[in-house]
Amino acid sequence: MKVRSALSAAFSAAALLVLAGCGTPAAPGGSDDPAVSGPAGGDSGGGVSALASCLEGRWDLDEADSVRQIAELMSSNGANVVDSGASGGVELLVESGRMTYISDVTYSVTIDSGLVMRIDQTQTGRSSGAWTVDGDTIVFSDWTDGLEFSNKVTVGGETSALEMDLPTEEPGVPLEVTCSGDTLQTHPQGGQFTSTWTRI
Repeated sequence: MKVRSALSAAFSAAALLVLAGCGTPAAPGGSDDPAVSGPAGGDSGGGVSALASCLEGRWDLDEADSVRQIAELMSSNGANVVDSGASGGVELLVESGRMTYISDVTYSVTIDSGLVMRIDQTQTGRSSGAWTVDGDTIVFSDWTDGLEFSNKVTVGGETSALEMDLPTEEPGVPLEVTCSGDTLQTHPQGGQFTSTWTRI
């Protein structure tokens, strides 16, 4: 019974981790103005919006905050999460008309459900596509999803691959965005997690 409960928790954790890594291509750019949100890429008059100007640049994801949100959601759903962390990194490169999400990160969540178990998910690769701003939302087109996911579970010092069909979000899902100076926050429409980025 403990093994079945532990495996169920592992599958749930892996599913949440992949959702935290999908649909998050977004980044702030170059503006020292207070928080701005609005159309990105340009306005109807052909100019460049404040949000578009803020977005352009290179951004680094706060991976520790991302996995913390996952752990908090799991705990609120009854899982006994005893530790969580992240290694590696995720970057967002925002250029005029094109955005690239570059990932080489491993998220780890440890659960004690009678058996102590650590789930490690590695997310690697890059995704990219065209972007424009619509209000306070970034809309994507021609999005190419190149992320790969691998999962491992460690119980009692023994590590094995966790094979499962992982849920995915539609590539290039629209993002609700707030950009302020060197800080960017993105939230996939309909998603559960908010990503925080710092300008590099």
